[in-house]
Amino acid sequence: VAIKAVRSESQAIATIIELSDSVSAINGHHLSNYAKEYAQSVVTDEWPKLSHHSEASSLTKKRFEDLRHATYQAADSLNGNAEAKALINAFQTINDGRKTRLGFVSFDVHPIRWYAMIILAILVQLSTALVHVTKPKALVVAVSVSTVIVLVPICTIAFTLSSPYVGAISISNSPYLA
Repeated sequence: VAIKAVRSESQAIATIIELSDSVSAINGHHLSNYAKEYAQSVVTDEWPKLSHHSEASSLTKKRFEDLRHATYQAADSLNGNAEAKALINAFQTINDGRKTRLGFVSFDVHPIRWYAMIILAILVQLSTALVHVTKPKALVVAVSVSTVIVLVPICTIAFTLSSPYVGAISISNSPYLA
């Protein structure tokens, strides 16, 4: 979900830049510059803060507010035509993507879920061992395979436990670089 939010937010930024560059009536609002500054701020300022401090950047928030203000001014100047609606929709997508991206700063797995996974892993091991108890060679192979099967999802969750912005399995900020 966080990866999808990053992609949709960056695509909406690109949409605003394209609209700003192609619609001559809004060229004077410098909307393209505001969008680029916001994207640059997400990459250079907010992403490191999300990764290391799990907090949003005040500079990026200001850039976001500047983009919002410029977008609504540009949309107002277009008098409600199709381009104005496209600008507002693109900004709403940026807003939704930003909220989702910031919402995933603290990714937590409830302890009860950890207990349930561990109990399930133990039950898988026991049932595998009981089925193959009469065949020692098959027992070793089956328990080894079931151990790997149980460890893969547990390790995947453990790698992403701290934050989706750091670690072995992390979200990339590369969509904003485009």
